[in-house]
Amino acid sequence: MPFKGTPAPGGARKNAGRKPSEFLEKCRKLAGSKEFMSWACDVLVGKPVESKVTMTGVVRVPASTGDRVYLWEKLAAYGFGKPMQAVELSGKDGGPITIAELVAKNAD
Repeated sequence: MPFKGTPAPGGARKNAGRKPSEFLEKCRKLAGSKEFMSWACDVLVGKPVESKVTMTGVVRVPASTGDRVYLWEKLAAYGFGKPMQAVELSGKDGGPITIAELVAKNAD
C-alpha cells in the first residue's frame, strides 16, 4: 500500500532524551577544578583542612584517617574505574549447586 499524506520530518523529537541535570553539571565542574584537586591533595597528605572548636578556640586539624582512605578510594574508583570483583558461586563443600538445593532454599 503506498504512503499517503506528508512524511514526518526526520531527526530526533524535540525534548527527547534525558534532561540535563544542573546539579550533575555543577558536580562535574567542581570535581574538575584546580581548587578541588588542590584540596584533595592536601587531605591525602595530611595537611590541616578541617576546623575544630575546642575550649581554647578554633584549631585546624587534618582529616581523619578514615576520611582520607575514603577519599582515596573514591578518587581511584572514579579516576581509573572500579576493578572487577570476582564472585564465586558453589554448592556444599565447593561442589556444584543443584536444583534441589535451590528449591529447598527458596521454599523457606
